[in-house]
Amino acid sequence: MDSNDRAERMLRAACAYAGRFGWHVLPLHEITAAGACSCSEPDCDKAGKHPRTKHGLKDATTDLATIEKWWA
Repeated sequence: MDSNDRAERMLRAACAYAGRFGWHVLPLHEITAAGACSCSEPDCDKAGKHPRTKHGLKDATTDLATIEKWWA
């Protein structure tokens, strides 16, 4: 599966959680193929487990336009 397919699946899932279930979602960093965190911090101690947004959990939303923008 290429990264575009994965991103599309993640977007569909995020929109489903927000739209159907009313769950707040936000994008997280991920583990790269090299085993590092996508945040690019060499000493990241939360690899793949922290938000990509500036305000972290406070940015979580059910707004589909915002979610689509994050995954664009």
